[in-house]
Amino acid sequence: EIHLTDNGKGNIHESLEAKGNFELQMRSIFGGNDHEVRTALERRAKNSFDAESVGEFKVTRKDDFSQPFRLSDEIKNSGAVVTSLQDAAVRLSNGFVFEDLPFALAPQRLTVNEEQKLRKHDFAVQTPYHSEVHFKIYPPADFNANQLPTPQHFETQAANYSSESKRDKDGTIDVDYRFELNSRRLTPAEFEALRSELKKTANDNGQLLVFAYRG
Repeated sequence: EIHLTDNGKGNIHESLEAKGNFELQMRSIFGGNDHEVRTALERRAKNSFDAESVGEFKVTRKDDFSQPFRLSDEIKNSGAVVTSLQDAAVRLSNGFVFEDLPFALAPQRLTVNEEQKLRKHDFAVQTPYHSEVHFKIYPPADFNANQLPTPQHFETQAANYSSESKRDKDGTIDVDYRFELNSRRLTPAEFEALRSELKKTANDNGQLLVFAYRG
């Protein structure tokens, strides 16, 4: 949940659930004592949301396997969520659904030289990959979104991706991103087709959702 203030930087209430290999990573990263967990959360909040600090948080214990790993935290004073006198803006990114892809598929890591090299052998993915990110945005009073993000979709033999947004009756905005790998083994042709789509679709630098003052 993204909460814009009447003026200045806003706050983000984040809830995360992880399973499989991603769960093991999260348990490792956030498996320390409270001070170590807060340090890791603040580093993540700064890198991902340009935030100043983290407030209250709750994290599944590293040794608690009775449930999936869950994390919730309050990200304070985010530079990605800003309100001024006449407008407000939220910087969104679909990069979150791609950030744990294997190195060779990560769109932000592709170089010109890598793009020129075509695979000759199948590419194996170690674990299943399914990622969803859901933003619910609460604008300030008397502010309305100028234009919602354009829906996107691609589907290859190896994967599918979609994004959609909607305006709710109470004025809040929902923006959803979904990505899933359908296969654990990609032929060279499937690998190149997927990497091409990822390169065109991923917007790790983000896009702005702008709200105008209507008072």
